[in-house]
Amino acid sequence: MVDQPGVGLGAAEGGEWEEADVWETRAPARWWGWTAFVLSLAGFGVSFYLTVEHFSGGILQCPSTGIINCTKVTTSPQSEVFGVLPVALLGLIFFAAVVLVNLPPFWQRYDRVGRLITYGRLALAVGGMGMVLYLLYTELFTIKAICLWCTSVHVVTFLLFVLVVTTFSTMAVAQSTEASQPTRTGQSGLWRQRPAPRGEMRQLTVTSVLLPSVIIVSGPPGAGKTTTARLVAGRFERAICLESDWFWTTILRGLVPPWEAEADAQNRVLVASYAAAAATMAAGGFAVVVDGIVGPWNLDIINDQMRASGVTSHYFVLRPSRAVALARATGRVGEERIPGHPALTDKGPILHMWEQFSVLGDYEDCVVDNSDLSAEEAAAAIWDALGATNP
Repeated sequence: MVDQPGVGLGAAEGGEWEEADVWETRAPARWWGWTAFVLSLAGFGVSFYLTVEHFSGGILQCPSTGIINCTKVTTSPQSEVFGVLPVALLGLIFFAAVVLVNLPPFWQRYDRVGRLITYGRLALAVGGMGMVLYLLYTELFTIKAICLWCTSVHVVTFLLFVLVVTTFSTMAVAQSTEASQPTRTGQSGLWRQRPAPRGEMRQLTVTSVLLPSVIIVSGPPGAGKTTTARLVAGRFERAICLESDWFWTTILRGLVPPWEAEADAQNRVLVASYAAAAATMAAGGFAVVVDGIVGPWNLDIINDQMRASGVTSHYFVLRPSRAVALARATGRVGEERIPGHPALTDKGPILHMWEQFSVLGDYEDCVVDNSDLSAEEAAAAIWDALGATNP
């Protein structure tokens, strides 16, 4: 299990949540990229054929009588822009760019480059659809003939347009991490994801629980972190369960809602505080289980603290389904795990934070889907993943 400590807070005082703050999206599906790639290759292939036939003067394999007349369309004055540049060649160039931006790995990039590619993909899709509408109008009302090969390109372009447009909002949300990033390593705001350097985290990968050790049990509200974390801690002879949420509740005046960009400095101070506390406790011979909404943010703080203290750390994310997490979290009305600080039960922030954990990229191997698991079963899954035996 790859270790990747981060930042977290369950319920904090201050700030108003509005429905607009909730990202009603799902994680990007891998088939989107592959579907777009296959369609792009199809469009490129047909465009290549049309371009070759244009310059070679060949006859297209297509009916040439009646309304279906490929030759009439491809040899018309409208088949060239300004009488010089063939429309077929323009299509070839267009689909070459489309193939590039639709390479499947680019659909799985969640950094600034991925976001730029997503916007470029949208621009190409909209521009291509605009050109298709123009060409259809020209065929039907100017040339008064239809080219089947051209129509196949139009259909491919339309399908790509639908795919790109309908998935754009989800892609934009998933890739919004880097768009608002400051140049520093830290993250502006708590609830915007920033993947940590994967290579650095692999240095902390272990196959068994060794003391001193810190085990982070993270996840969105309603994931069952507290109960599960205590069950995991209970398997050790000497253990501490540290609730990272508590550190935010110690701010009596001047609390900045941790999800806001202005909270960056505040959050980093508190992260450094609970990281230092956990490392100190672990160095003292305790197995420390940190319970909280700890995402892959501000990893530099925790990694530095753990390395400086000679402490091994492990990271797990409990991630039940959206519906299960919402039902569990909203059902905690009246609970006060920390005196004076009621459990978070507002739908807005709950769903907002669930979305933050719905797209973890390389960190998916740290996820335990406990939608249908009891707390005991989730704790057992974490213990099995650690490859540990009861000390």
